Amino acid sequence: MCVAFCPEHVFALGEDGRAEVVNPEACTNCQICERLCPDFAITLTPWEDKYERFFQPTSLGQDKSEGSVGGEGPQ
Repeated sequence: MCVAFCPEHVFALGEDGRAEVVNPEACTNCQICERLCPDFAITLTPWEDKYERFFQPTSLGQDKSEGSVGGEGPQ
């Protein structure tokens, strides 16, 4: 269900039928996924670099060590 909400196609359904982040760089911080996904299964985490503030999807209702997405932040 969350997959359908994202206008930037950040998510896709995995083989197990669960949402997976497949294109985190495309996230535009519209926050549609976080607001509309049932059970608050998606959390956006802010991080900043020198020039801009970004929000990236960091969890899909699973253990962060297992399901973290969005990279390590700016390098």
